[in-house]
Amino acid sequence: MHQANRGPSARVWAPAFLVLGVVAATLAFLRAQPSPAAGPVAAPVGRSGAPADAAHDAAGVRPGGGGGDVAARFQQQVDALREQLAASPSDRLLVLRLAQLLHDGHRVPDAVPLYRRAMELDPSDPQPYYDLAAAHAGLGDWDAAGAVLEERLAREPGDAVALYDLGVVRANQGRTEEAQVRLQQALDASSDGALRARISEALARLKGP
Repeated sequence: MHQANRGPSARVWAPAFLVLGVVAATLAFLRAQPSPAAGPVAAPVGRSGAPADAAHDAAGVRPGGGGGDVAARFQQQVDALREQLAASPSDRLLVLRLAQLLHDGHRVPDAVPLYRRAMELDPSDPQPYYDLAAAHAGLGDWDAAGAVLEERLAREPGDAVALYDLGVVRANQGRTEEAQVRLQQALDASSDGALRARISEALARLKGP
């Protein structure tokens, strides 16, 4: 679980675009690392570069074999997790892992209710909050993303990752003053050097020259 005095184990999710006058600056939304898989490990789908190639190799998929191989492997993983979940419907990690697999496979609307289900199974776990907020942000629904992060902060006001992500949300909604407040709160709550650097950069972009 992420605490206020610990930096996030986060990966960059879909970039959020903050418009400052006529200049578009990118603030990276943070999303937690996947939980340990209770079933097959999902290879990222639809991504390029060395990480994707390594994932394809691990999954037994050859990049030269065509997109159908990747799609088939992805669907096999989805089906396998669904079967495990049918047998253990209250297994929070299975629910979360399936949500993340669908999310990474660009089936975000299918992932959303599963993230909510994971939150209901364990409201204290921050990860599904981060991931659900990122899913809504990726769909362009900033209101929903903000509401999820507010839920998390109602439980853990000092969650630096949630504060940072909420700052990104508010910036994208044009609520610049609130965005600055949330980002400053995130900076005060975090002792993680990488996150603090990201927050400081975001604050500098919001404040401008």
